[in-house]
Amino acid sequence: MALQKDYDYKGKTANYWKITKVVSDFIKNTTLIELFVYWNRDSRMAHIDNYLNHREIRIVNKTGLTREQAYEEVKATNWFDDAIDVLEN
Repeated sequence: MALQKDYDYKGKTANYWKITKVVSDFIKNTTLIELFVYWNRDSRMAHIDNYLNHREIRIVNKTGLTREQAYEEVKATNWFDDAIDVLEN
């Protein structure tokens, strides 16, 4: 699974967001979700480090999230609320 949402950075545009890390901190009761934005699906599927930027989202009062649950939490944020789901095979 991935998310499609245009992202402009320093005059360049990428649109393929992929979660690269989901880490729960059970002491602080938070989960850190790291996403990388790749130029497009093809650059991500090439399995090379060809990404434009990354973003971290911290979810409070939720730990032990699966990757699917993490995507739902990301999509619930204001920044990603208009993102489109992309299924990977």
